[in-house]
Amino acid sequence: MKRKVAVIGLGVFGRTLARELVRLGAEVIAIDSQRDLVEEIGDDVALAVTMDSTDERALLAQGINNMETVVVAIGRNLEANLLTTAILKEKGTPQVVVRAATPLQEKILRALGADLVINPESEAATRLAKRIVHKHLAEVYTLSSGFELAEISAPDSFVGKTLAELDLRRRFQVNLIAIRRIDPATDREIFDHLPGGETKIERGDLLIVVGRERHVRALATS
Repeated sequence: MKRKVAVIGLGVFGRTLARELVRLGAEVIAIDSQRDLVEEIGDDVALAVTMDSTDERALLAQGINNMETVVVAIGRNLEANLLTTAILKEKGTPQVVVRAATPLQEKILRALGADLVINPESEAATRLAKRIVHKHLAEVYTLSSGFELAEISAPDSFVGKTLAELDLRRRFQVNLIAIRRIDPATDREIFDHLPGGETKIERGDLLIVVGRERHVRALATS
């Protein structure tokens, strides 16, 4: 069964999120007060609606209370962001994810009961800074306080060595959960999940690891 998700606010972030959710198999309702943004995404989602999300009756008329998750991605209109969140929580939406632009907004939204508050600009900036500073870091995601999931380009010194020889867990205190590489025969991306000690690192491999931030950083700068 497809997961039912509503995305309210169709700026660049909202539109991108809605399309990615569809790609991943979700049934998406897209909502915005600007008709041109709604029309732009209309062919990509299950339903696209032009409406004021602070209008409780209008929200309920679109079956918003039947959604498993509602993402409030309203960027500039703080009042609409807060009122929409309050309505959704009052109506018992199982999961309300809200975009915040500042730490103060995040505090207010959490006080209103938002299940998850995100700041995409801040998170993107933090990830970019880490990629700039740590030469082998391809991508990084914060999992919880002090822990990260990261994609690290295999350093030249790793190429041709087996995982047993590298002994990443002992040397860097990280857990390798997969290797992502391009198959030269098919030019397709392949994943080697939980590779064994005999696996050799090839040039261009991406190592997907989990560990504490300082340990991931040490590996990324090795």
